[in-house]
Amino acid sequence: MIKFFNLVHKYKIFLFLKNRLFFNTHSIGVKIIRLLFLATFLQHILSWLFVKFFGDYFWFKASEEIVKSELLSATADGGYVEHFANMYLFWSFLLSGFLTLKYFKNSFSITFFYLFLFLDDSLSIHERFASKIFPAFYKNIFGFTFNPQWTNITELLFWLFPLLIMLFTVIVSYKKMKLGEKKFVFNNFFFFILLALFSVGVDQMITIPWVSENLWHGSAFSSFSSFMIIFLNQVEEWGEVFSVGFAFLWLYNFTCLTQSKNA
Repeated sequence: MIKFFNLVHKYKIFLFLKNRLFFNTHSIGVKIIRLLFLATFLQHILSWLFVKFFGDYFWFKASEEIVKSELLSATADGGYVEHFANMYLFWSFLLSGFLTLKYFKNSFSITFFYLFLFLDDSLSIHERFASKIFPAFYKNIFGFTFNPQWTNITELLFWLFPLLIMLFTVIVSYKKMKLGEKKFVFNNFFFFILLALFSVGVDQMITIPWVSENLWHGSAFSSFSSFMIIFLNQVEEWGEVFSVGFAFLWLYNFTCLTQSKNA
């Protein structure tokens, strides 16, 4: 009898936790947010295990030390602002993946591009490619050291390949798409272009060697040109965050509307 009452008591505790942590809801938005929350929790655990198992090899600049107060800066690699951008990209990957698998099978390249952006932003793949991989490849092929002043061009080449693959797959499948899927593709392309405006356009502008050699004078307030470089650097970083943030908000709203219509 005592065992029976203990079992009932434990079951009440289980119901108590279930009704508060995994409560029933008719809100599609709450259901989606809950799944994104659980997926994010799992993703962070797997990322931690990944780094523990493989070390810092796959995460470029992972071993660099940083002052904690610098984590608040938008320009800090691995800072809080960059981490928010990574989460927006991860959520966009999940939402676009769900929509692609269930409704828009001809636009799968959108999902893979979000995944590519998330992995690149998390592991700084394009930076490793431009500063390590391509120079080593160049030296093995031509026998002499790659000029660091051409690093910007290698970054552009890096982005060219996934962009061309995505464009090719969309063009091939475009005729098969219905109006809703075309709207899905068009709006995601708008956010990709907006992101490229900041992450490629503004970034390439301020990282040209001539700019740092002739317009930078030591500190933000040492000259007007130095201040503009710092200002554009902030515009680039915050522009990237807002671009992927609004992309996620659009995908979230679109997912909710699509699920409501098909419920």
